[in-house]
Amino acid sequence: MSNLIQEIHRRSLWQVLGIYLAASWVVLQVVEVVTGTVGLPDWTPGMAFVLLLIGLPIVMATAFLQEGMPGRDSTDRGEDVFGADANAGDDADARPTPAAGPRRGITAAPAHRLDPAVEFSTITPIRGLFTWRNAVLGGVGAFALLGFTLVAYFVLWTTGLGPQGSLVAQGVFEEGERVVLADFEDDTGAGLGDVTTDAIRVDLQESTVINVAAPAYVNAVLARMGRSPDEEFTGTAARELAQREGLKAIIQGEVSAVGSGYLLTASLVAAETGDVLRAFRVPVSSEDDLLEGIDKLSQDIREKAGESLRDIRSGRPLEDVTTSSLEALRLLSSSEELRLSGQEIEAIPLLERALELDPEFAMAWRALSVIMWNTGTDGRRMEEASTRAFELRERLTPMPPSRRIDGCWIATPTTTPR
Repeated sequence: MSNLIQEIHRRSLWQVLGIYLAASWVVLQVVEVVTGTVGLPDWTPGMAFVLLLIGLPIVMATAFLQEGMPGRDSTDRGEDVFGADANAGDDADARPTPAAGPRRGITAAPAHRLDPAVEFSTITPIRGLFTWRNAVLGGVGAFALLGFTLVAYFVLWTTGLGPQGSLVAQGVFEEGERVVLADFEDDTGAGLGDVTTDAIRVDLQESTVINVAAPAYVNAVLARMGRSPDEEFTGTAARELAQREGLKAIIQGEVSAVGSGYLLTASLVAAETGDVLRAFRVPVSSEDDLLEGIDKLSQDIREKAGESLRDIRSGRPLEDVTTSSLEALRLLSSSEELRLSGQEIEAIPLLERALELDPEFAMAWRALSVIMWNTGTDGRRMEEASTRAFELRERLTPMPPSRRIDGCWIATPTTTPR
């Protein structure tokens, strides 16, 4: 074992491993940033990781056979991999004899070993394959494969070929085509179907390709159909409504309990034939991750419909806060957009509406107190909102005490805004 460790040190394997891991980390960070900026598929970083993982044993084998990093090849030092003098030739007189004993620094080979010339002829083809030049070329080829895969994906997506093709490219419907969103079925018994339906509707409202029929429009059509708007809006009812209105597709889905988590499924269905155009599924580990799973589901729907990932990811996500009302959460996110654009006064009614829906919405109380302080519109209202936010501080998103939020400080009874 000690000989093995010494050999590892001699061949600089630890240094090679460290350099490779550091370079791989940098590459993955770059791929992650490019994926989000350019709009590459979500599987791009995963594929890059697999390619780097495959390259690790190849690089380590190259370092072992070449006895270290580039520039430290054993043949440059006049030694072969067996410790014999590579410049001595095949003359037996050039090798140390048993009578003379081994030369300094060279250990005589055991009697049972094969002739070094035979062993060298056996290992030479392998050393010729595992060279640093081939390792670099293999790395370039691996990421060329990644680039080719991405190009092939976008070609299929834009031309509508195969399962990767977008529905717009396939001519299933046009950009801005109105679709009907049915209520998600709930098999959990926790009322998550309505929450998921509302969240999907909010997400799809930002789409430039899918135009989800507004609830007011749906209720008006249901009234003409002799149906009550209070009834569950199933996939069957959605198909019937779409057929009456000449709409091409509906979206239906289901929330199911799977162990300690959930499974979100959805499908784009042709209204006329009932054929499933695209199906989607997203596993969720817990209820706390439900909004993240819904975001992923809505992103998949928008992407397959024909919206670019860059446009999808450019949308502002909902705030990561605690509230029992999804509509209140949407109002808080909308108010934040107004505040960041300099329209703080216009954001106040949205926050007040959010607090009507969820009076214990701590983040909304805090946001209202900050806006009141910044604008100086109502000192009494600011103090009331600040006090209420402090009373509900257990429901605030954890953060460092001195953290600034977009240039604003939290106003609480124990913290003086600056």
